[in-house]
Amino acid sequence: MREKRNLNGLKMATKLFVLVFAFVGIANYADAQVIELNERQLLEKVCRGWDYDKDFTTGIDYNGDKPCVLLFHNGMCPHAKRMGSYMDKFSRTYRGEVYFYKVNVLNLSDKTCMNFQLEGVPTMIFFGTNGRYNFGDFIEGYLDFEEFEEMIEWILEE
Repeated sequence: MREKRNLNGLKMATKLFVLVFAFVGIANYADAQVIELNERQLLEKVCRGWDYDKDFTTGIDYNGDKPCVLLFHNGMCPHAKRMGSYMDKFSRTYRGEVYFYKVNVLNLSDKTCMNFQLEGVPTMIFFGTNGRYNFGDFIEGYLDFEEFEEMIEWILEE
């Protein structure tokens, strides 16, 4: 009988530990995530003063309060998938310092793809604190983990 009480106490302590650990984990990583944006969210969150019918001929003024990384993907490209997994890791490392967004190009209109000058995936745009993206300032193709981290450090220093 005594062994049964000790076992029940151990079960309760284990459940309590798991609940506390889960709560602390959720609190610590609440803003550590990669956010998948649809077209409207992309234009609202990223482009200051966006107008869907407007052509971004001179560049894009960034609308965020922190630097951000945009990854344009198609959901199938293995390089984009790998870079997406890097973003998951970096979103925890740079929690609260950088926004990480993914956008599936298959869900974008041709006009938006042309405005962002997207020609292939993966394509990455890094917005620093200066909030300006000039066309041609993007990376098309695969970045390895170290190169990706260097770009994040660069936008944080900018």
